[in-house]
Amino acid sequence: MDNDERAPLLFIGFGEDHICPPKAKGIPGRPHFPDQGAHDPTQCDRIAVVRRFAALLALSALVVVAAGCGGSTSAEEKWASSICSDLGDWEDQVKENADNVQKELQSPKLGTLAAIDAQVQEAVDASEKVVSDLRALEPPDSEEAAAAQRKLDALVSQIETTVTEVKQTLAAVPKGATTAETAEKLAPLLPSIQSLAVNVSSTLESMQAESEEIKNGFEDADSCDRFE
Repeated sequence: MDNDERAPLLFIGFGEDHICPPKAKGIPGRPHFPDQGAHDPTQCDRIAVVRRFAALLALSALVVVAAGCGGSTSAEEKWASSICSDLGDWEDQVKENADNVQKELQSPKLGTLAAIDAQVQEAVDASEKVVSDLRALEPPDSEEAAAAQRKLDALVSQIETTVTEVKQTLAAVPKGATTAETAEKLAPLLPSIQSLAVNVSSTLESMQAESEEIKNGFEDADSCDRFE
C-alpha cells in the first residue's frame, strides 16, 4: 500500500496539530470508522492547547535542568581565585621593576639613581598592597581552610618583613652618596623581594594538600593556572 493511501490517525507538527482522525468513509483502501465520520473542532482545539501547554512545561523543565548542570562556584574556588590573582599581579609588578633596575644599572646615566629609587618604591608599594589584599580575604569555613590560611599567612609575613627591610635600607642611603654607593645599596633590594616569588608556588601547593575541596578550588580557578 502506498504511503498516500494510509489513514493517518495522529499527526503532530510544529506548524499545525492534527489531533482528530480525518473522515475516512468512502475512501477505497482505508479503514472505516462509522462513529467517527466527523470530529468536533472545539474538542480538537482544546486537545491541541493542552498538548502545546504540556510541551511548554517539558521545555521549561529542560531549561531548569540544563542551568543546574553548570553548578555554582564553590567557596574554595572563589578563595583560591582571589589569592592567585593577588599574588600573580604582585609577581608581575616586582618582576617588571627588577628588570627595569637591571637596565638602569647596565647603562648608567643622568637620572639613573632616581629611576632606581622609583622602581624600588613601586615594588615596595605593590608588596604592601598584596599583603593588605591577602589579609583581607576570608577563607572558607572549615578546619582545613583555616590550616591552609595559616600557611598563606606565613608567606604574607615573609613579604611584609622583606618590605620593612627594604624601606629601612632606602632610608639609610646618605643623600650625598655617590652614584656607585647608592647603586650598590639599592640594586640588591628588588632581587630580595623577587626571591619571595619562589616561595609562592610551594606555599600554594602546600595549601592544596589540606583537603580535596581546596585542591579542586585551586585547580578550577583560572588565575591559578600560572602557578601549576
